[in-house]
Amino acid sequence: MRYDNVFYLANSDLVSVLENHFKVLDDVLTRIKLDKKIGCKSIYSAKIDGKERLIFTITNGKLVFLGEMGNHKYDRLHVMGKGNNALLKEMCRDDAPIVKVNVSRNKDDSLAILKLESASAHTQEPVLRCIQGNLLTLNNEQNKILEESGQSHKLIIGGPGSGKTITICQILKDKLKEGDTDLLYISKEDRLVDEVRASFTDNPSVRCLTWHDFVGIDKGAPKVAYPEFHAWVQEKTSGKGNLSTSIQETLGFWKKAVGIKKKAKVNDIDRERFSSNLYEEMRIITGYTSDEYIALGEREKLFWHGDKSIHQDVAGRLLTIFNIYNEELKACGNIDLSLYIPTVEALNSALGKSQGLVFDEIHDIPRGPLKRLFETVNTRNSAYEHGFCEMTVCFDNQQSMIDTVTSLPYIKQHLGEFETHYLNTSYRCDGDILTWSNNILAMKNSVAGGIDGKDDYSALITSMTGVSSRVSAIETTNHAEIDKLNELLQRTDISTVVIVPSHTLIDQALELFPGASVYTVEESKGLEFDVVVKYGFYNSDDALLKEVDGVYRNGGYSNSPQNR
Repeated sequence: MRYDNVFYLANSDLVSVLENHFKVLDDVLTRIKLDKKIGCKSIYSAKIDGKERLIFTITNGKLVFLGEMGNHKYDRLHVMGKGNNALLKEMCRDDAPIVKVNVSRNKDDSLAILKLESASAHTQEPVLRCIQGNLLTLNNEQNKILEESGQSHKLIIGGPGSGKTITICQILKDKLKEGDTDLLYISKEDRLVDEVRASFTDNPSVRCLTWHDFVGIDKGAPKVAYPEFHAWVQEKTSGKGNLSTSIQETLGFWKKAVGIKKKAKVNDIDRERFSSNLYEEMRIITGYTSDEYIALGEREKLFWHGDKSIHQDVAGRLLTIFNIYNEELKACGNIDLSLYIPTVEALNSALGKSQGLVFDEIHDIPRGPLKRLFETVNTRNSAYEHGFCEMTVCFDNQQSMIDTVTSLPYIKQHLGEFETHYLNTSYRCDGDILTWSNNILAMKNSVAGGIDGKDDYSALITSMTGVSSRVSAIETTNHAEIDKLNELLQRTDISTVVIVPSHTLIDQALELFPGASVYTVEESKGLEFDVVVKYGFYNSDDALLKEVDGVYRNGGYSNSPQNR
């Protein structure tokens, strides 16, 4: 069992509640129960005097106190992430008191009494009402990861919220205890780098870098990403010439692949989805020579066709698009953050004499840059110039981007000698993560396109839940169907919500769907849900319904029953 010894609680009301009701950390954890899945956040509530009063969420290994609420008001605390909520502003006040929680064990290995002491005078960090650090004890699989195995590297696979970042931070701490003096933490996300860096502020032996800093991209260099690529595709498609024809024909192939009727008008939504898939394919192409890319099979790329001649023709046009895009970037002096392949010299310089490298969220990096990184580390290690550098990489399986699943064999191919660990429990998958991945791949069209077609996504949700998510309407008097919906809304392995057109219908919706998360259209904007039940839209106009449909994840589709 491992406990991080420093937690911070920054709310005086919460402190008094803890002192009055919770004596040891284990008791706190057993009284915090999983309540509902809200998009990519888990909302937890602690029962006080038999009532649900304290509301929490866990974000990146942090238990964040949202507020002390009654009834169902906490269902709408999701706006904390947008920064415009009065509660959030109150939580982030600079003068809010914080309290340090010391966790220790008695001689019999039982947890000692929870001790609280003021820590306001000992910190210069911004005051947030949260518990920082590793809240939970590591599970058996996480402890296995920390054990010496004799393998060169480690690959950690898990869904969002499964504890990957916490685990690799513990790896860094263990290596420091063993005497290592040069360790690297890398992530593409600035936020994660800042959070991990804050955990090692007093230890220069741990270098925390963004991927772009690590590969030596100058901060002042002109950078582009998907929005610029999408604009570039639109510009080329609207013009004339070979490239325009190539993109148009590829768009036609893609439309057929995802089941869009041949005569359908090419509208902006089609183009947006096409650009998104095309950009993912560009990321894939970075890892191969032209011949290698054309030879890829069905589960190794997005744009694929069973007919060899068609497949080679489409692959050739995709390579043309890829090459011209990169040529134009180079001519303009721009760097596409998702397609840039670093030089071996830059990687060797950044690695230095590092004895350990942990790479968080490695699925964010395309195949070409990953291959270059793996080859550089393994080449350096084979020479043993500066001692062996162990790599630990975290791979996040997400159903919304098929490339994160299909690139896993590529990572395994090039990582070198390694061991694999699966962190199974997460907000997306309570079972084996590989089963989850295979279910996703099974939903992929025989011709490519990824899970973007509405039929694909609905079928995936149906296969997970056993309940069709494409019923057009259900009468409120149909008790059998309402019961099925209530069962669906209580699932914890998927994110569910009931959306109403206005606050006046919230109570009605809760009577029909007790315990469900009920949002208005406005409150649901920017969130992600697998299944949406629309209630009370019988007199609404099409514009409002389109806003509701905008809730669905990443272009995915989940058309839920609508009370009419």
